[in-house]
Amino acid sequence: MQSDIYQSLVRPLLFSGLNADPEWLHQQTINISRRLKEQPNYLSQWIIDQCDRTYCTQSPQFKQTLFGIDFQNPIGLAAGFDKDGLAAGFWPHLGFGFAELGTVTWHAQPGNPRPRLFRLPQDGAAINRMGFNNQGAQAMATHLTQLWEHQHRTIPIGINLGKSKITP
Repeated sequence: MQSDIYQSLVRPLLFSGLNADPEWLHQQTINISRRLKEQPNYLSQWIIDQCDRTYCTQSPQFKQTLFGIDFQNPIGLAAGFDKDGLAAGFWPHLGFGFAELGTVTWHAQPGNPRPRLFRLPQDGAAINRMGFNNQGAQAMATHLTQLWEHQHRTIPIGINLGKSKITP
C-alpha cells in the first residue's frame, strides 16, 4: 500500500505538539514547496514523483471544460494559502486541478499584527486572520513570469485580488 505523505508526515507536523508558530510552519511549507520545483535534485525529484503517484489520479470522468478552460479535476487550492504565488509550480503535484493564488493587493502590505493564524487541532482546521499580507501584485507577476519561462503551467491558475489597506 502506498504511503500518503500528507497523512503520515506533513499533517502530523503541522498539527503536532511542536509548539511551533503556525504561521512560521505555513511559511516553511510554502518555501519547501517552492524549492522542490525551483532547485531540482535527486531528493526533490523523488518527493515530486511520490506526490504524483499518491495524489495525481487521472480519470476522464473528472475532466471538465468551463468557460473554455480545461480542468483535469474539480479539486482546487483555495486563495489564502499561497498568497504570493511562490509555490505555484508545485500545486499540480498534490493533485490539484487548479489553484487560486493570493489574495494579492496592488501594494505590498504586512497584514494584521501577530498572532493571526490559529490551529484548531480537534477540528482539523485553522483560523486565518492574516489581513492580506503579501509582497504586492508586481512581485507576484514577476515571480510567475520567471516560473513559467522555466516550466510549463499544467493547471489553470486564478489570482484573487484584494484592496490594499492604503487604497481609498
